[in-house]
Amino acid sequence: MSVTKYSALSAKIHAMRARLLTRMDYERLASKDTLAQMLEELMKHAAFEKALANAFSTRIARDSAERLLNLAVYGDYERIYSFLDADDKKTMSVFFRKIELTFIKTIFKTFLDSEAPSADLGEFERFFDKHTELDLKKLNTCSSVDDIIRVLPERYANILRNALPAEMTIFDIDLRLDLRYFTLLWKNTREFGSAIYGRQIDMLNLIWLYRTKSFFSVSAQEAFSYIIPVYYRLSKEQIAALVNAPDKESYIYAVNTTRYAGFFDDLRSGDEIITKYWNTMYDINVKNARYNNFSISAALSYMFFKEVEVRNLISVIEGIHYKVGKDAIMTKITLGTKEGGRKWR
Repeated sequence: MSVTKYSALSAKIHAMRARLLTRMDYERLASKDTLAQMLEELMKHAAFEKALANAFSTRIARDSAERLLNLAVYGDYERIYSFLDADDKKTMSVFFRKIELTFIKTIFKTFLDSEAPSADLGEFERFFDKHTELDLKKLNTCSSVDDIIRVLPERYANILRNALPAEMTIFDIDLRLDLRYFTLLWKNTREFGSAIYGRQIDMLNLIWLYRTKSFFSVSAQEAFSYIIPVYYRLSKEQIAALVNAPDKESYIYAVNTTRYAGFFDDLRSGDEIITKYWNTMYDINVKNARYNNFSISAALSYMFFKEVEVRNLISVIEGIHYKVGKDAIMTKITLGTKEGGRKWR
């Protein structure tokens, strides 16, 4: 990649990286007794000041806080996008597809979960509308799940219409939309990001299959239908062997014959597996950001860190709500396994 071409983008991302929250920041936030106190502390950080500007104009619920935090992600995407040429905008748009899918999921949740937050995009609606084929006005006036599917672009509607069970759940919708996103991600990034996104997809497939062996009762055919059809370090034959493993013990044995041997070692719960996944992805993106600083790949890694930051903040909010204490909250914070994710800055 050209250093000249990406010098301005690299400088911008470097400045944005400096505003990411540190372990010390999370400890201060996790020590607060109420959501209001936590958000007040968070507003001291420039990256969230604008997104949370209206947080105290109403009595904010924790689900609404998540929506406001996501506005900070949208804002960073907009800032990076403005530095890109036409080719890189096309590549970067793969992250926007994730934002778009998050919006679609929220729309569905408003019908299937009475406590779900609204799909309001606030001040970023104009930017969102500029980049999406979604008809936001029609989606926000839908009166049923079937209405939503009819209004969606065909690339999404077809997935949901043909693959979902009659009694669809948020779980079914999320899995199908995620499958669509990761297939698109691979298609758009495999030339420069296979080491990042190939491993991510492999791990997600491994975790999904682990869940089918541990917590769900699904047929091999159904399990296959939820596999992201990308084969990076796991061949089709290895995936087939994993799917057909009769129980969890046989499954882990089969995993240990692949390049992911040891992935499930010393993990006692589903939460620990998810934590390992996020920390592994954090470390992978730390390495990418360090060695590919002058490329569009660095921008995608930054957006991953921003996504993790919001995820961490939701963990803080949940911990404060349930009064689990700072130490318990900090076990849920993803900062990688190498020096708390700080070395790459």
